[in-house]
Amino acid sequence: MTTTAESQRSCSLFRENLTIYQFVISIQFVVDVPMTDGLLSWLKVKNEGTIPADYNTVDCYKHSSKPKGLALIINNCAFTCDLPNRLGSDIDCKNIYRLLTDLGYDVIKKHNLTAKGIVETMVKFSLNKEHERCDSAVVVILTHGLEGEIYGSDGGLVSVQKMIQLLDAVNCPALKNKPKLFFLQACRGQRYDSGHDVIDSGDAIGSANARCKLNSLDENDAAALRRKVPTQADILIAYSTTPGFVSWRNSLRGTWFIQAVCEVFSEYAWKEEVLHLFTRVNDVVASKMSSCGSVQVPEPCSRLLDCMSTVFSKIKLPPGITFDELIDSAKDWAQIHGLCIRLPGKYENSDEVQLAPFTLLPSPFSKSCFDTAVNLHQAMMAVYHQIAFDYDFMEDALSPVMLSDVFVSKLFGIYRAVMKHGNMMSRLVLNIQRCDYMMQEEPNSSYSLKQVEVNHVAASFAGLGVRCRQWHRLMLSQMVENAKLDLLPENHALETVALGLLSAWRAYGHSEAIILIMVEDELRNFADQRLVEYEIQSLAEFQHVPMRRFRLTDCPGNVAVDRRGRLMLNGVEVAVVYYRTGYLPKHFPNEDVWSAFLQIELSEAIKCPWIGFHLAGMKRMQLLLSNSDTLRSVIDKTKLLVWPVNLKQKILDDDDDEMYRQMKSVTVPMHDLDASKAGADELMKHVDANADNFVLKPHLEGGGNNFYGQNLIKQLNQLCSNERSAYVLMERIRPPTFDNWIIRANIPAEQTSVVSELGTFGYSLANGQQIISCSRDGGFLLRTKPSKEDEGGVMVGAAALDTPHLLLP
Repeated sequence: MTTTAESQRSCSLFRENLTIYQFVISIQFVVDVPMTDGLLSWLKVKNEGTIPADYNTVDCYKHSSKPKGLALIINNCAFTCDLPNRLGSDIDCKNIYRLLTDLGYDVIKKHNLTAKGIVETMVKFSLNKEHERCDSAVVVILTHGLEGEIYGSDGGLVSVQKMIQLLDAVNCPALKNKPKLFFLQACRGQRYDSGHDVIDSGDAIGSANARCKLNSLDENDAAALRRKVPTQADILIAYSTTPGFVSWRNSLRGTWFIQAVCEVFSEYAWKEEVLHLFTRVNDVVASKMSSCGSVQVPEPCSRLLDCMSTVFSKIKLPPGITFDELIDSAKDWAQIHGLCIRLPGKYENSDEVQLAPFTLLPSPFSKSCFDTAVNLHQAMMAVYHQIAFDYDFMEDALSPVMLSDVFVSKLFGIYRAVMKHGNMMSRLVLNIQRCDYMMQEEPNSSYSLKQVEVNHVAASFAGLGVRCRQWHRLMLSQMVENAKLDLLPENHALETVALGLLSAWRAYGHSEAIILIMVEDELRNFADQRLVEYEIQSLAEFQHVPMRRFRLTDCPGNVAVDRRGRLMLNGVEVAVVYYRTGYLPKHFPNEDVWSAFLQIELSEAIKCPWIGFHLAGMKRMQLLLSNSDTLRSVIDKTKLLVWPVNLKQKILDDDDDEMYRQMKSVTVPMHDLDASKAGADELMKHVDANADNFVLKPHLEGGGNNFYGQNLIKQLNQLCSNERSAYVLMERIRPPTFDNWIIRANIPAEQTSVVSELGTFGYSLANGQQIISCSRDGGFLLRTKPSKEDEGGVMVGAAALDTPHLLLP
């Protein structure tokens, strides 16, 4: 028999363990998998549409459907095998039914199911079409159990993991990206006395000897699986006890665990997050002691939100502040700090401006994927540097495109003239490169990094992206409990772009020569460009850096090249030409502009980018690099580049196989549309039948140029066979979706499902194959758009500026 002193020591030790256990939960969910704390508030059902003055929360999961979701209760209390009946289980069933109904769920109840019946019921539940219009699902199982398995009424065993898998994204797509809760009330072993019904007074039904005898699996109750986070996303499994232990049940009031769940959720579910609720459940259950002096602790295991959650606690506003006032505050901050663009049609007037679109909250992005993108950047720069200077490769690559794409043909004509002009291998060139990626959602619920494109000309939003991070840091630091600010990575994009231009200006060697910022006629993104100017002057400190903004279309008659090859703008020497235009055919409205562009490219001025980098960023190069042999060949040639030792990233010192492996891992399959290629007809048939799996891309930058779905089919059908070479066909990336608020000018902010695209910045200043200076950590840009949108450009109105909130593996 257990003595009173032993019971007290056991309870004291248990409470110490509980404190440690709760701390481990905190580490598990907030640090190692920082994706849940404070964000599982989707159970809130009261005060919908309002925000209490003393408590404000921004939910991550959408949970506004009616009903909230479907709930399934499987209550096994009577058994036809040698297992004892579960007295008190009907009380649990009644109480949990009332709770779920009050929370807004449509509840399905099933009683005394065999093992086969449990599986069949779960399959039927997973296939229920009502899940499509609901925002969540709940499963409650009340039965006997072992480690990793639960009992049917016939004594047959069912794998808990199999039950969970029936509601994952593969088996139940209607619940993909929606939260699923499992309450498992069953034993997970035989440790601590089981086999008796206890009542609150400590007197059990049956003899004193029977009270502490291991003759039952469930006068204690819990549920299966070792303590590990499940692989399925968006799932929280609430076990009634820890592995190897029994779970206690009162024959008059039901199980300790379900009692506690109903008490806590009834009182706090409307205003606290799920994991906070389970901390309260832990406390309630831990305070109980069986007639044997035994105790019990529940165990929640979560993959809710997986790699799709924003990682912070409750957003708390000052008393009386509403959500609309928070949005107004965000807009005010953005206007005051230059997070703005010019109005449509008012391209030369900054007297009236509007907000640049941005997100209220930072968006989740896998730290592993983020680190991969950052670590790959110098390798990407090396590859595209090599391509830019390889005339034969460039000509072979673009020859099919030039047959039907006049714009590319004209650009290549400039490139040919520059390369034949001589001394190109000893000229200074500046490359400011942005590589764009998305996370790909894999079948096993993991995420990989996939490349969207590479940008060399007018790689924008380094300035506004940094401003956006400043807003998100302020937002989290002032309004979020226990904000993990270190998970908002430092963003050096603005400094990187400015430092590249300043380094080029200094390398030119004439302090009175200017940096010429070449702009487009219809300029709206003025603030982003101005921030680069101001940052250059800030980095230069007391050294004056002369800069001039000028439109490309005004260059004819105003630019000239003197006998020494110097570029002159109305008699003023130009050191650096920084293009924020020239990437679309409309930027060259006549031959005079093309002639002026040729003069600029032939001059000694340092171009950013020079025409070689411009062409290297064509989608055709990305297509060719998706071929393994081509990628290996180009990587091999990059070994000729000489980098500054103190700035060189490790990947450039790795062997060719490692660099190839890492670059290949981010490659998305792409297809050549040349009708003369083998298998062209079969490809067209496949695309026609699976249009939603592809995107058709021309060799243009700036957003708004791609074709998707039926528009893709229509465009292909309009092209003759030789015109198709002006496009590339890329298989679509399938990124994870999550919720955020996009703030736009004159449009109410609404919670919406979004996806994100990450861009990494870097610069290199080179003299032919000799890299003079370069960036290491060049910063980033995150753009987020509604998941229903195909295009992703900020200036075309599809995407918004954002900041990644890194998720640890």
